[in-house]
Amino acid sequence: CGKVVVATDEKELDNLNTLYERGVANGLTNLRKLTASEIKEYEPYCAGIAGIHVPQTGIIDYTEVTKKYQEIFEERFGGEVKFNNKVTDIRLGSIGVEVITNKSTYRSNLIVNCAGLYSDRVAELALKQLDVRIIPFRGEYYEIKPNKHHLVKNLIYPVPDPAFPFLGVHFTRMIHGGV
Repeated sequence: CGKVVVATDEKELDNLNTLYERGVANGLTNLRKLTASEIKEYEPYCAGIAGIHVPQTGIIDYTEVTKKYQEIFEERFGGEVKFNNKVTDIRLGSIGVEVITNKSTYRSNLIVNCAGLYSDRVAELALKQLDVRIIPFRGEYYEIKPNKHHLVKNLIYPVPDPAFPFLGVHFTRMIHGGV
């Protein structure tokens, strides 16, 4: 569906330009810098002084993606996905890995840590001297009334501020409709 990143203040222009340059350096094609009037071509109800259109941005049903990962993992690789197990320890050995949970001990040649906000804690079970921490933050989410969905055509994001580790106010189209 594409994304429009919008600067609303002169102070954001350097960060907007850096974001554009990073996109180009990472191989995104057809990125387009936008003037205030060009923002309206993509988002008629959005106001800003400059922006970037990122056509490669999309939305996805992540639940369906993870179900597909599980299917491929199980069918093609003989893997096994276990749910509702709390990992209490991980032991790395010369011939594999032991993952100890509240329900059982699992042995494998490979583990994939997909523990989300707890992935640093799970990783630290295996790598005792890990000096990486995830700092969680909670967002507030609201849904726009259906009769106002037409006000947002793409995704609309503010210019990221490196001083703050969050996205700020943004508009996201949802996979099953809604904004």
